[in-house]
Formats: sequence, C-alpha cells, structure tokens
Amino acid sequence: MDSAVLDKAEALIASLRDDYLTWAAEDVTRLEDAMARFDAGTDDVETARQDLFRTAHDMKGQGGSFGYELVTEVGDRLCRLLEAIHGPPTPEQREAAALHVEAMRLVIAQRLEGDGGTSGAALVSGLERIVRKMNP
Repeated sequence: MDSAVLDKAEALIASLRDDYLTWAAEDVTRLEDAMARFDAGTDDVETARQDLFRTAHDMKGQGGSFGYELVTEVGDRLCRLLEAIHGPPTPEQREAAALHVEAMRLVIAQRLEGDGGTSGAALVSGLERIVRKMNP
C-alpha cells in the first residue's frame, strides 16, 4: 500500500476521534434503550436482543479504530452473551447483559482509551466472573 494513502487514512481517523465519542455516546443510548425493552419483556424480546447485538457489534467494530480497544472487548463479550441466549432470557442473562451495557457506558463516559489500564482490566475481570456464574 502506498504510504501516502496510509498517512491520509490515519490522519482522517485521527480527525474523527472526537466525533467518535459523540457517536459512541449515541450508541450507548441505543444500547440502554434496547436493554430496557429486553429487560422489561413487554416488547418483542427477540427484536430487543437483535437491537442490542447490532449496536454492540457496531461499537465493537469501531472501538479499536479510534483507540478504544476496551469498547471492542466489552462489545465482543456482549455479542457472545447475546448469541448464547435462546428464547426468553433468564433473570441472570438479563442482569449480565445489563452489566455489559453499563460497562460500555462507563468506558465511554470515562473515556477509557486503549485497554483502559487497571480500570479496564478490573471491568473485564468482573464481566468474566458474571458470565462464569451463569455458566458454571
């Protein structure tokens, strides 16, 4: 690949970094809205699950491009959790999904770049423990 093209692409990504936080905050709002429908069970739960998955998947794909690898990590974990839910979610599955959504909100609100350092490691470790409790 031509190094000039690569330099232009990297400059474009860098210029969009501040915009990314705005987009990510909007995605978090979409996650929270879908989570409320998923948790309440009053809406079509499968549609709410698909909305959660789609938004988490989008966030997962974008996070690393803008220096937020922790968004990618948590988004991937939320996607894997949602893929494992077949039929109506159990209370434990709903709680685990809600905690992943809250983790995404915290990562964006606190601007935990990269892997989030010590805070990011603690967050991922906590999510791992929650999922292990559901699937001993």
